[in-house]
Amino acid sequence: MNRTLMRENAFRLLYSLEVQKNKEINIEEQIELYIESNNITNTEAIEYMKDAILGIEKNKVEIKALIDNGKLVSDELMAKLLKEKIGSLGNVKGIIFDGFPRTLEQAHMLDEILNEVGMKVNKVIYFDIDKDTAMKRALGRVTCKDCGEIYNTYFDTFLKEDECSKCGGKLEKRMDDTEEKFSNRFDTYLEKTKPLIDYYTNLNLLETVNCSDSKNNIFNKIKFIIEK
Repeated sequence: MNRTLMRENAFRLLYSLEVQKNKEINIEEQIELYIESNNITNTEAIEYMKDAILGIEKNKVEIKALIDNGKLVSDELMAKLLKEKIGSLGNVKGIIFDGFPRTLEQAHMLDEILNEVGMKVNKVIYFDIDKDTAMKRALGRVTCKDCGEIYNTYFDTFLKEDECSKCGGKLEKRMDDTEEKFSNRFDTYLEKTKPLIDYYTNLNLLETVNCSDSKNNIFNKIKFIIEK
């Protein structure tokens, strides 16, 4: 099960719990019931769902207050969630952070948290891509609601309209994949995230991957960087 389908299942369960919020329910029992009724057997998917749901439930009052006021989750709350997660991992070979940190402040915060547990950032992979290609990948992205397979309407020319070529399921587009929202995200990237390139370059930690290449070549490059 890929990460997109894991997230979809987590969001469906969160919605179910929100609908039942006025009832006396046991969160852990509801998670187990959802996993069983949807025949989810993938160990990684089960752990992902439990971590996501229980983490949100534990901090939902603080998170809801921020969102209701139109604010992003604070660095302080992110630090709290990170510490809880890292502390629960025990003795692991390493950790891969996907999409984090996104700001210089978060990078400094991550350094401090890892230092507390005797760890450090060893490598940072920068996915280099031009704005036009990035926009096409975002706006053309569609996902099968049944099997979770991801396609792109710009590049996967073999696609039949709204039909997954793998299982025949219906293809759906993310609600936030619009040109306006992409432009907003890209502007935020330029302001907040791009400075991290210089930060990690100066620390001699940055590895760059050209994401205009094919999927297989990109995968092999990432694998090589991680394993070397």
